[in-house]
Amino acid sequence: MIFPSYLMTLARCRFQLEIVRWIMQNRGVRDFQPVQVSPVQASPVHHPCSAEREIQLEIHVQSCNAVNYSQWVSRIRVPAGFVIAALYLFAAEPQPLTLLLGCAVALLGLALRAAAAGVIEKNARLAVSGPYAHTRNPLYLGSATAALGFSLAAGKWWLLVLLVGFFAAVYVPVMRKEAGRMRELFGKEYAEYSEKVPLLIPRLTPWRPAGTASVSFDWQRYRNNHEYRAATAFVLIILFLIAKLFWLEHR
Repeated sequence: MIFPSYLMTLARCRFQLEIVRWIMQNRGVRDFQPVQVSPVQASPVHHPCSAEREIQLEIHVQSCNAVNYSQWVSRIRVPAGFVIAALYLFAAEPQPLTLLLGCAVALLGLALRAAAAGVIEKNARLAVSGPYAHTRNPLYLGSATAALGFSLAAGKWWLLVLLVGFFAAVYVPVMRKEAGRMRELFGKEYAEYSEKVPLLIPRLTPWRPAGTASVSFDWQRYRNNHEYRAATAFVLIILFLIAKLFWLEHR
């Protein structure tokens, strides 16, 4: 029921836009207020600023659509991830060289996730230490790196294209949605942080607000953030790929 409700929301936004456009074109509205509209006299004269208002309304609707899309992908990313994982395990045909190279890249991604999980206290304080001094989303960057490694290990180029497309379509909107939530939680502190540190692609030199103490890696935070699950998944996938490599060579 998620996808139909998403379409209904988009249709409702579009319908509301068309109604407002019709009113503006037929009534020379001066100041549009979403809650209360001052009465105006009907006039066939087209208001000189109506084109600008239409552009603003179009931008508003596009923003509404983007928010709805990010909410939709937030709901489907876990089940969609399971579907892609099943397809990956079925289609993978690892070779010794690709398996070795892919495992090394995936291990880098896992290490990045671990380093991030050991310094962050979600929703309690803004993380600006460790990997967060280079990128605002080291956990997602680590996941993307691990996915790149596993796609290399699988020995199928189209799996790489699929995983890159999935990440771009699902996780980029999710990151932008979470950035909005961080602005609500941490206000000016996050505004300054977001100006200095990129959303995903890391900066070369670390940045931290003046007067802010560095937070060291802590295994308790690592466990509290359940990052051991990612390590477990990494080991299971590698064992599966090794087993499949032996099966392909001796079938």
